[in-house]
Amino acid sequence: MNLYEMFEQELPPEPTIIDALRDFLPIAVKHLELDHIPKIHLAKEISDTHVPTFGRFENESKTITVVIDNRNIVDVLRTLAHEMVHYRQGEEHLLDADSWHTGSPIEDEANAEGGVIMRLFNQAHPNYMKIEPVVLPEEWSQKYKKSINCSNPKGFSQKAHCAGRKKKANENFADGKKPGRKGLAKRSGVNCKQSVSKLRSIAKNSSGEKQRMAHWCANMKSGKTNETK
Repeated sequence: MNLYEMFEQELPPEPTIIDALRDFLPIAVKHLELDHIPKIHLAKEISDTHVPTFGRFENESKTITVVIDNRNIVDVLRTLAHEMVHYRQGEEHLLDADSWHTGSPIEDEANAEGGVIMRLFNQAHPNYMKIEPVVLPEEWSQKYKKSINCSNPKGFSQKAHCAGRKKKANENFADGKKPGRKGLAKRSGVNCKQSVSKLRSIAKNSSGEKQRMAHWCANMKSGKTNETK
């Protein structure tokens, strides 16, 4: 995920992880006196490492990877602050093969400086402390999706999911079949917005796909959910 491309996207009114990055990065860059922002990759997990971790800095590629799934935004930024200190250490040629060990001077500095950055950020933007954890919609279980009340969705992620659910329902209605066959009714020459009697008339005087779709749209509008064969 390219950070700069994400910044160009139109944002929803409720603060998101991207809003948080916009507010966080200037504070971190100023405190660490950085000339450049490192590459930042937002990930679901980091699995290719010998120890469990929520963040990683790769000195060779100058890239920071931060896990965001099911984490509070402030926790994500705390990890990012830690890894940005490592980025500065890399720029100063202080990192070596043993730098990552707990208790090393490098790790102690990253913990301390990351804590200072977070205090500065929380003082400037306390609203992020109240935002619900980030959940990646594509990883939600079917049970969780079914539990969402779209009459009162909580947080931007649930609102986005409900908008997608509504769009899918509209596509199902338009197609008369599945979302994968978008516009089938329209391609068959059937306007499902017509009255039930008009749709019945079209079905009576048609054949093939047009007849079937006219029957289906009429059934949908009259409350019958089974397709007419």
